Amino acid sequence: MKFSTENNAVKQYEREQNNYWAQLRQELQRYKHELGATNIELAEGLTISRQPLVSFMQKSRPDLPIQRMHLMCLWHALTSSEGLQNKRLSVKHQDARKILQKAGPDRLLQVAGFLPQGEQLKLSAHPERYQQIQRIASGLSMIPVQDATDFIDLIDFLEREFISRTFGLKHLAEMSAEEELSDQYLSEKNIDDWVTQWIENNIYMELNPSIEKRFRRAIYKLTRQGRHTLKSREIFELYLSILENEKIYRKIESVFKIRVSQCQFSDLTFSILELDDSGDRDFRDKLMQLFLYAESRLRFSGDDYLKESHSDERQRYLRGVVADVVTKASVTCIFQTYRNQQKHSERISWSYASSATHFENMFTAIYQGMGCEGELELVDFSTISIGRRVDSLVKASTTLKERGEDRLHQGIWVDKSTVVGAAQSVVVALKSWLTTKLPNVEVYARYYDACTDMAEATDCLRHGCKSLSDYVLQSQEEERVAPARDYLLKNVVRPIEHLRQEILVPTPILQSWYGVNLERKYCLSQIACARSCHVEGDLKQAAEFLKQAKKTLRLPGVDEDVALNLRLYQEQMLQKFYSGDHTFIAGRQWRDSFPSHLKWLRDYIFGADSSGTQRRYRGRLDTNVYLCASEIYARAGRLEFVFSTEAEEVYLVQAADNLLIAAYYASKVGERKRTAHWLANASRVYCRLGDGGMANKLICMTDQLLRQSIDQRYGDQYKDAIMAEIHISRGEKVLLIDQDPQAAIYHFGRSFQGAAYLGFVRLLADGLYNIARTAEVLEQPVNLGSWLGCYSISQKCTGNHFVAEAIDAISSLDSNMMLADAAPFFKQAAQKIWHNWAVTSSGNLDAKHPLEDEIKKGKYLKLVR
Repeated sequence: MKFSTENNAVKQYEREQNNYWAQLRQELQRYKHELGATNIELAEGLTISRQPLVSFMQKSRPDLPIQRMHLMCLWHALTSSEGLQNKRLSVKHQDARKILQKAGPDRLLQVAGFLPQGEQLKLSAHPERYQQIQRIASGLSMIPVQDATDFIDLIDFLEREFISRTFGLKHLAEMSAEEELSDQYLSEKNIDDWVTQWIENNIYMELNPSIEKRFRRAIYKLTRQGRHTLKSREIFELYLSILENEKIYRKIESVFKIRVSQCQFSDLTFSILELDDSGDRDFRDKLMQLFLYAESRLRFSGDDYLKESHSDERQRYLRGVVADVVTKASVTCIFQTYRNQQKHSERISWSYASSATHFENMFTAIYQGMGCEGELELVDFSTISIGRRVDSLVKASTTLKERGEDRLHQGIWVDKSTVVGAAQSVVVALKSWLTTKLPNVEVYARYYDACTDMAEATDCLRHGCKSLSDYVLQSQEEERVAPARDYLLKNVVRPIEHLRQEILVPTPILQSWYGVNLERKYCLSQIACARSCHVEGDLKQAAEFLKQAKKTLRLPGVDEDVALNLRLYQEQMLQKFYSGDHTFIAGRQWRDSFPSHLKWLRDYIFGADSSGTQRRYRGRLDTNVYLCASEIYARAGRLEFVFSTEAEEVYLVQAADNLLIAAYYASKVGERKRTAHWLANASRVYCRLGDGGMANKLICMTDQLLRQSIDQRYGDQYKDAIMAEIHISRGEKVLLIDQDPQAAIYHFGRSFQGAAYLGFVRLLADGLYNIARTAEVLEQPVNLGSWLGCYSISQKCTGNHFVAEAIDAISSLDSNMMLADAAPFFKQAAQKIWHNWAVTSSGNLDAKHPLEDEIKKGKYLKLVR
């Protein structure tokens, strides 16, 4: 009998030793994946020959000829200055080795059994049940299930089984019945008494005060939300969820807590077709065919979009895609931290929008917000209603796994809301991962700062870009459209620079999680600032922002962002257009760039990354892709609109289609004023083509869209200014096609007022030129006040020197002067803006913009048909 006992002990110790070897194998595999270590480097570090190591890693050998000393040598070799200076290592691998150096060798020694396990399995169980529960726990830990999802399925099955059996047993009928919390129990004291009684009747061990406090708070919240009747199973699952989260995440929650408070979904997409009330079926069919073509360019790889383009199946699919919406998921969290012995709370939001499902967008928003996008993969996700009622509590479970690792990180949360429960379960799973990655309390605190600061910078970047596209008033009291770059510099650029320098650089692990995404946002903010400068006419400052954006795009990881690269190229083309780059303009270089840029974007969507796996964009398109595609088509269309001559009419026809496609892409992501901008430009193209019918239909659609999108809280002057592009489109149509200069000059005057108010200098120049060519055929006094209203806008537009100069010069005109005589003056004012840009960009006082001669000769924006 004694021999049998000793034999059992030996077998137990052998199993433990085999577990240690398996753990060591996983740790060495992690070193290869995260640290960039090779088998040769690992063998040399362990001071053993390569063959035993290879056999061990391939599982053809069960162990290694090593002792504790060999593991210490390996840790030293991987983290020494010589190891960190290895030219073969990427920046990510070097950062990971620095993290290992700071963490020390304890984890390596622990997995191999040379140190006691830091977190032994601790069971909360009644003493009389401990042995039986320990046996089950040991059996589950040794069970020969290899696949992670199979193990999760097994655990879920066992959990469902024991809970259903427990609450279905007849001798526990009092637990399977509903627990009543009727109206008379709604006082806080009575709820506390009920919770105390439930704990005494059902919990057989002393509760941690914090667990009891959270349990009481959860029950109290449910009753205040109207849940006066709960199944015992619901209460049990709620208690179990709180118990598990409190025990596992006590360390990280001593520094900060993350609670999902709200999840909202909004459809960004709106239908351009619904703006049309012309009743013209051919017009609607034309738009639909363009929209189908637009989606096919992003949905089919290579030249596949050309094949079977009229097949019924293809048409049905594409029509469904056109009708589909891009959904934005917004997750609002309450972050709590404890500093200087005081609790501090703040509310932050993460959001993500794409054509994927609601839950996919929600998960991605959380991944990005917590800095783990690309680090983990989803293994399992489920939501189960605990009861049979509509308002039953829901148990959400999310299991994640780090790429290249076997360890699972599971988050379980019980909540009244399925969506909030699902979101919180993801957060809980990510906290499990964080506890294995963040080495100490100091880094926990820095992670909190990185997470919250990044969320705030992201929100400000989104608002800044929105204000740039929508001309959002920075102050309703002042009724002034302040330059978006001022807001972006203050709220995005400088905070990102502080976050980078003070938090990420001193903490390599946070740099590896947030660094690339931070630099992407920094780059996008620089591009947005450049766009703001282009709107204001400040080409010199725009060039500086583009230079900084280009520098940022050279950083590792950031350089792989094709959408960001393409956004930069589109802005650089705008700079060349404004500056009068003769090589760019005379060579019509955008005609070569357009197909190559589009191909680059499509290759990015359908291509594979460096690991050989499919891009995450396959099957779904996010806002970055749609906005990038919109800019590519719009830039080509806009340049053709300006520069195409009678001999290049075919390009002008294509420009109209390109601008409509750009408008469609913008509408998919809810950019209403950007959509209106491209629709108005398409109308102006049709006007040059002599197609008054198409021009007028698009003007009407743009007018309706803008009126729908204007915030009614703003004043009349702002509302009228937003319609500036409508007025210039109407003016060109009635001047060139209807040949009604009297009506045209009214619209051009209102367009000039709006452009001046908004500080949109290029539109201001177009307005001056249009006034000039209209005035040439009008024999009447200037009488500025009757159609231009310069005096009413001058006080609010002096912040932009182009606008101020134009207003001051025009205001100096004699009101009794005939418009025909004043026409050259307006023409010169338009030329001056383009000339100023050419001189500023080149540094040459004799520089001349190609459009100066076009304006002088009256060929600019003329009819080609």
